[in-house]
Amino acid sequence: HFIPTWAREVKGIIDRKWPVHFVVTGSAATSLEGEAAQALAGRAMVHHLGPLSLRELVRARLEATRAREVMAIADEWRRIVNEALSTGAWNKKKFQKVMESYAPWRGEVSALTAQLGERGGFPEIAISRMDTPAAYRLMRTFLSMLVQRDFVQFFGVRDTRTLERLIEILAQG
Repeated sequence: HFIPTWAREVKGIIDRKWPVHFVVTGSAATSLEGEAAQALAGRAMVHHLGPLSLRELVRARLEATRAREVMAIADEWRRIVNEALSTGAWNKKKFQKVMESYAPWRGEVSALTAQLGERGGFPEIAISRMDTPAAYRLMRTFLSMLVQRDFVQFFGVRDTRTLERLIEILAQG
């Protein structure tokens, strides 16, 4: 998305009706959306991709059968909560049954949840089985690249060390 003419180039190819599709990615959403709105009006769809969810992490890290079991429990729990919210009636027995079926998974899912938080929700880091020091080094690299690309270049920030420290403090709080 740092190539100034990317949107016009994509528009030209789309207008020629070539049988291709494009996926344009970047972390500077305002830059991407601005270019797309100007050159690709009516030809583009914007999709914001958030960080990795716990459900995705469970699917990626647990064996398929075990992941399906955990997801079935989570879906049942969600149904019970939605039912309680919509009717105003809490079915304590159903809830206890779901929590009992979840008990064998609690430790493993709690560990995955902690790992997701520790590793910043970055898919590559959270899914990988790398050790914690290696994960922190990789997250620091991502942070440094993010600061350089999105803050320094886009906003003209000069004191990158202070900015990186501020981001770290905000992430911890």
